[in-house]
Amino acid sequence: MYNLPEGRPKLRFPPQLLQLAARLDERAGTSLYAVGGTVRDALLGVPVDDWDLATAASPELVAASFAQVAADAPVVEEDHSLGTVGRRIEGIDAVVSTFRVESDYGPDRRPRSLRFVGTPEQDAARRDFTCNAIYLPVLPAGGGLIDPVGGIEDLRRRELRVVGEPCSRLREDPVRILRAARFVARFGFTRSDATEVALRAAGPSVAGLSSYRLRTELELLFAGASPQRGLDVLAAAEVLSAALPEAVQGVSGRASTGLRPGVELVGGLLPEVAWALWIHGGPPVAAVSDVPEDRPAPARLDGLLDRLDCGRVVRERARGVLAVLDALARAGDPADVDVPGQVFAHWPALSGIVEPLTAGLGSRWAARWQRWAEHCAAAVARDRAIDALLGGADLLALGVPPGPDLGRLLRRVRDRLRDEGITSRDTALRIAGSEVGRDLQE
Repeated sequence: MYNLPEGRPKLRFPPQLLQLAARLDERAGTSLYAVGGTVRDALLGVPVDDWDLATAASPELVAASFAQVAADAPVVEEDHSLGTVGRRIEGIDAVVSTFRVESDYGPDRRPRSLRFVGTPEQDAARRDFTCNAIYLPVLPAGGGLIDPVGGIEDLRRRELRVVGEPCSRLREDPVRILRAARFVARFGFTRSDATEVALRAAGPSVAGLSSYRLRTELELLFAGASPQRGLDVLAAAEVLSAALPEAVQGVSGRASTGLRPGVELVGGLLPEVAWALWIHGGPPVAAVSDVPEDRPAPARLDGLLDRLDCGRVVRERARGVLAVLDALARAGDPADVDVPGQVFAHWPALSGIVEPLTAGLGSRWAARWQRWAEHCAAAVARDRAIDALLGGADLLALGVPPGPDLGRLLRRVRDRLRDEGITSRDTALRIAGSEVGRDLQE
C-alpha cells in the first residue's frame, strides 16, 4: 500500500477558475469539480499539467461564465453537444465537461447516445479507470474528495481498474487500452485481474484507431519512466501485432515486443530515437551477428513511420539513428561508423541512451557503445566548429542570392572545410570565395 495525502490534496487553482466556480455557484447553485488526471496526479504528488474539470452546469452557462471571468483566454475546446468548454488559463488548458452519461460509441469514438446529468456519482459511471473518477470541489467550502467508484483505494494499491464492465468499456474507446499501458509505464501501476483479462480481449480493437491517436499515445508512453512495462502490456494484449505489425513482425528470435531478449527501452526518449531503437531491437546480447531478418529493418521502419503518419523531420532523424545502430552492430571499430547529419540535431538525447541501453549487456557491448559515443561527441564538436566558421550571411556578403542554391552551396563549402580540416576563418572565407566563383563560372 502507498500513502496518499490526507484530506484535500494541495492544488493551486488559478484565480480565473476560482472565479468561475463562484460564478457557477451564484448563477446555478452548482459546484465546479476537478477530476480525472488533475486529481489523480495531485494525489500521487505529480505536477499537474492540465485542468480537467466537471460540473452540473450547462455548457452554455459555462461558456458565458468563462466570458465574464476570462474574456481574453484562448479557446482550446468547445463542443456543446458533448458538453465540453475549454480555455487556456495561465498557459494551461482548462476543460470543463458537463456531467453526462453516454453509450453506443461510433467508429469516431463519439457516443451516439448522450444525456446530461446532475451529480458526480452519475458522471463517474462513464469514466475509463477508477483513478480518473475522483472529484474535488474547486472551492474549499465545497468539501473534500468524492470517490464514487473506489479510485482512492486503487491509487493506494497502485492498481489500474476499469470502471463498469471492463471489456465493454475498453472496446467503447480503444484509446483506453493504450492509456492503460501508458499509466503502467508512467506510474508503475499493476492491473486488476478483470482489467488484465479485458485488455487481452479488447486489445486487437486498437488496430482501428487513427495514426494520430496511435502516435500520440505511444509518444507519451515512451516519455514515461518505464516504457518497457507499457510495451509488455501492449504485447500481451496483442495490440502490437494487430496495430503495429511493422514493429514486431518480419524478424526472428525477438521478444513479443519486437526487442531482442534481454533488452529494455529506457524512458524519456525522443520519438525518433524510440522508433529507431524499437525497430532495431537494441544490441544483441550474445554476439554482434544477429538472426537474419525476413524483412529488412529500414523497410520495417518506413512501414512503422507510415502507419504513424510521422512528419518529415522525424522520419529523417529516425532513419539516421537506425543507420547508426545497424552500422555499430556490424563495425569492427566504432570510429568507422559514419554519423549521419540528422543525428547531430538531437545528439544529447541519443548520447544519453548509451549507458542505460547497455546496462547489463556485458563489457564488450558497453565498451563498443562508449567508444562510439566518444567518437560521435568529437564529430559533433567538429561539425559545430565548422558551422561557427562560416554561415549563410557570409555567402550573402559574397553576392550569393537567398534561396535553395545558397543552402546547397553552404553545405558544399562546409563539407570541404571539414574534409580539409580548416580551422581558420580567413581560410574558410577564401575557400568560400573560390567556391562562389566556381559556381558563377558554371
